[in-house]
Amino acid sequence: MLQAGLVCGLAWLYWPGLKAMQIRWESDPQYSHGYLVPLFSLILLIARRDSFHPELWRSSWRGLLLLGTGLGLKLYASHYYIEAISQASLVISVAGAVAVVWGWRGLKWALPAVLFLVFMLPLPHSLEGAMHGPLRTVGTKISTFFMQTVGLPAYSEGHVIIVGEQAIGVAEACSGLRMLMVFFALSTAVGWLITDSWWFRLVLVFSAVPIALVANMVRIASTGTMFVYLSGSQVFGMPGEQFATKFFHDWAGWFMMPIGLLLLWIEIGILDRLVIKVDDRPVGTGIPPVS
Repeated sequence: MLQAGLVCGLAWLYWPGLKAMQIRWESDPQYSHGYLVPLFSLILLIARRDSFHPELWRSSWRGLLLLGTGLGLKLYASHYYIEAISQASLVISVAGAVAVVWGWRGLKWALPAVLFLVFMLPLPHSLEGAMHGPLRTVGTKISTFFMQTVGLPAYSEGHVIIVGEQAIGVAEACSGLRMLMVFFALSTAVGWLITDSWWFRLVLVFSAVPIALVANMVRIASTGTMFVYLSGSQVFGMPGEQFATKFFHDWAGWFMMPIGLLLLWIEIGILDRLVIKVDDRPVGTGIPPVS
């Protein structure tokens, strides 16, 4: 009864905010992964089901302090129209509800899944705008350097890469922020599922930054290569330059995910080989037991 009441109450209170998030997921490609975040949270709970013992956990009214904090932030943000705080309060409220129902031991069990919900929240507009510029600059520089390294006639002017007679503009939509958000979420989920080592998880999470940058570099550099080698030719019934432009704006984004997954898989393989797994069982002396 308590569980149903909390679920219904939170759903009613946060429904407008959830609807706004859903509209953002649908309209902004940078947050289209938001639909998958609750599913991954459920997967994390299922993966930890062996340690789920609600019969041993007692509800804790101290969880009301955490729940009250989340609801207080919600009311404050709603009064002053601060959307980012209103959305973030959802995660705190869910954590408080779990603590009320199952106590602090239950919250400890569910905490990875609850915290993972953070990845479905859109970034504040100010933070998002502040990140676009540096990501565009880094993407432009490393892509230009890579193309120059492989012998392409490339140089950059601001956020524009000149390759031969063609110009590739690295717009905000091509900054790599979308892949950065996706790979942060993905590497966090993988880290929780495959290992109990905190340092292993941290390495995977923070590796999302170089992986996203490399994937974006491959996208831009591939486009520059197409501009050089397909210029003047026909590809699938369209001029080579048009094909390269279409690839850059429409198709390349689909290839960035497999590239990032491949890099993440390689990283996990390397880390797994660097770590020596120690058996916790006591070492035998080789002396037979006395009968």
